[in-house]
Amino acid sequence: MNRDIILTEEVKKYMEEVNNNYFQAKKYYQAIINTQNTYQQMALLNELYSFIKSIATFYYQDLNDYMDIKSLVLDSEKAINQEFIIDTTPHYKYKKKRIAPKFLLKDEEYMVKYLVNKTRDKLYVNSLDIANLNLQGKCFKAAERVLSLSALNKVKATSYVIRPGYIKNASICDYMAEHAFVILNLNGNKYLVDPTYSQFFYLSTSSLNRKGVLDFMGTNVGTYMLMSEERKKIAQKILKDGYIKLTPNVLKYYLDGFTNFYRNGTYYEETNDFSYEPTYQDSDYMAFLEGKDNQLNHEKEKYLAYQKLPLKNPTLDFHKR
Repeated sequence: MNRDIILTEEVKKYMEEVNNNYFQAKKYYQAIINTQNTYQQMALLNELYSFIKSIATFYYQDLNDYMDIKSLVLDSEKAINQEFIIDTTPHYKYKKKRIAPKFLLKDEEYMVKYLVNKTRDKLYVNSLDIANLNLQGKCFKAAERVLSLSALNKVKATSYVIRPGYIKNASICDYMAEHAFVILNLNGNKYLVDPTYSQFFYLSTSSLNRKGVLDFMGTNVGTYMLMSEERKKIAQKILKDGYIKLTPNVLKYYLDGFTNFYRNGTYYEETNDFSYEPTYQDSDYMAFLEGKDNQLNHEKEKYLAYQKLPLKNPTLDFHKR
C-alpha cells in the first residue's frame, strides 16, 4: 500500500513537471505570435531554444511527453515573420514562350539559363512576389523538370539526392531532410543547378542557438554559407541565377553548408570545433554523392541528424570562434 502511494506521488510529481515545462514553452510561443517585431520574435525564439535545452535531460530517454513541447517550438518558428538572411532577388522574368539555343557548342551558358528559367516558370507560376516565394519541398519537382528539359535538348544531366550523413539508399533519421540538385555537363564544362536553394535561408531557422535542441536538426544551411566570403559569393550566385559553373571549390563550399547542417550539437560539444570549416574536399564529396562513401565512415552517428542526447553544457555557445 505504501509503495502504491509513493509511486502515485512520483507520477504526480512527474506530470507536474511535464505540465510546467509545457506551459513555460507555451508562454514563449504566445509572446512570439503577439509581437510583429522580427528582432523581438527572434530574441524570444532564442530564449525558447535555451529553455528547451535546459530541460532536455528530463525527456531524452522517452520522447512521448516531449512531443507537445516540440510542436510548440516548430509552431514558434513558423510564427516568425517570413524573412531571409540574405537579400538576393532571383534574376528572372517570366516568359510565356522561351526559345532554346540552336547551337549548343556556341551557346553553352545560354542553354543553362534556358533550362533554369524554364524550370522557374513552373516554380514561380502565378507568383507576384518571387523574391519571397516559399520553395520548401519543391526541390524534387525542380530537379525532375531540369532533367526532362535537359533530355529534350540533348544535354547530359545527373540528379543527386543528399540526406543527413550523405547516406545514399537509407536514412539515419525519420525526418529525411533530403535535398535534390542537378549537375549539367555541356561540352566538358559542368554546372550545378539548384533553383530551390532559397529554402535554406529563412531567418526563422537561422539561429545557431537551434543547435543542440533535443530531437531537432541543426541550424539551416544558409547560416553556414554566410560565414565566409567564398561561400557567400557561391550562395549569392545560385540564389540569383539558379545555377553556378562547377569547380572543385564550388562543390566543396556548396556541400560544406549541408555538412555543417547535418552535424548536431553533440558534434561541436565533443570536438570543440567551432570553425564550421569541414575538412572534406571535392573528391570526398563526389564519393559521397556517388554512394561510395558517407559521413558515417568518418564521424560518429550520434553527431549527425537529430539531436539525440542532451548537451552536457546546455548553455554552450555555438557561435563561430
